[in-house]
Amino acid sequence: VPGEMYEGENLQLHVEVTDPGSDPLGRPHNILWDLDGDRVYDDASGSDPLVPWAALEALGLASNGMPNVISVMVDDGEEHGVSYLRGTLKINNLAPVPDAGSNDTIILNEQATPAYVINEGRPLWVDARGTTDPDANDNLVYAWDIYADGIIDYFAGSDPVAFIPWQVLEDAGVPGDGEPIRLRLIVSDQETNGQALRAHDDVPLIVNNVDPVADAGGPYMINEGDRGILLDGSGSYDINANDDMRAPRN
Repeated sequence: VPGEMYEGENLQLHVEVTDPGSDPLGRPHNILWDLDGDRVYDDASGSDPLVPWAALEALGLASNGMPNVISVMVDDGEEHGVSYLRGTLKINNLAPVPDAGSNDTIILNEQATPAYVINEGRPLWVDARGTTDPDANDNLVYAWDIYADGIIDYFAGSDPVAFIPWQVLEDAGVPGDGEPIRLRLIVSDQETNGQALRAHDDVPLIVNNVDPVADAGGPYMINEGDRGILLDGSGSYDINANDDMRAPRN
C-alpha cells in the first residue's frame, strides 16, 4: 500500500501472499480488502487491485493527511486458513479549482472575455457553481473580493450562488464608468489537520452608468426688479454615491 497519496489519484494496492502449505485442490487464495475501516472486506479484491479515486471518494476516506486504516484478508479456503494484514494510507488535500462564473461576454484586449455586467444601483448576482474540488466530500466556502485588493467585501458561506447588494459595491468605491475592474472569487476547502487550502479566480466586472435624477426644486417666484433668485437643486441625486454630479452651466 502506498503510504501517501493525493486527492484525485487512483490507488494501486498490492499484497504478496506466501503459503507454507499447498491446496491439494489447487484453489486460489481469496484476497479481500477493507478500505474504510468498517471491518467488512468488500471494497476491493485480488492481490493487485487498482481502486479508482471515485470509489475512494464514495467511501468518504479522510483526505486531510490523517491516516486511514486499511486491511486485507487472505483466505486459502482451508480450515484456519485466514490471515489479516493492516496498513495506513494518508491522503493529502489539494486546493479547490474556483470558477467565478459570468453573466455576459465583453471584448477585453481584443479578445472575447467572460465578465459580469450590471447597471448602477442593481445587485450583482454571482454564480460560482462551476467550482470543483478533487474531493467532492470537502466543504467549500466562498468569498468575493471587489478590486482583488485582499479585502473580503462579501462572504457567501457555503453557497456558490449569491446576490451581492448594491450597497456593498457602492461602499467598495465601484465607479459607474463602464470600465472593467477585477472581481475575485476566493474558495477555501476548510480541511482540518493544517491542510486547509484556498484558491482564487478573477473575472472582470463592469458597472454601467445610469442617469442621475434631477430635482430643480421650486416652485419659484420673483418680483420684477429683484436682484436674483436662489435656485435649489439639492434634491437631485445619483444612484451611485461614487459619481461626481456637476450641473452644466446653461
